[in-house]
Amino acid sequence: MAGANTLKRDIFLVVNTNVLFSFFGKSTKTRELIFLLSGMLVSPEFAIEELVKHKDIIIRKAKIGDEDFKKLVSVLRRHIVFVEESFYSEYIPLALEIPQTQMMLTL
Repeated sequence: MAGANTLKRDIFLVVNTNVLFSFFGKSTKTRELIFLLSGMLVSPEFAIEELVKHKDIIIRKAKIGDEDFKKLVSVLRRHIVFVEESFYSEYIPLALEIPQTQMMLTL
């Protein structure tokens, strides 16, 4: 099983903001997957800004309170590596060349 552990350390999956929105629902598969893949997930830092920007909608749809929202954002920060644009900006031109059908894997 050493190979599986090595593989886990070398793979990172990018999580988009839509996936993060679904994390706030109670008992969602998204939440289970984020916990399962903890440490292997990466998302742009601006995704947190988007969550905060749409906090009222998330709170209403997920039927949670303001404190729950804050706690869940904190949980996300423990399980997902949020990176600044400088971390990935040089790869944007390359990513734009990939056909969309090959880029998308939705949780």
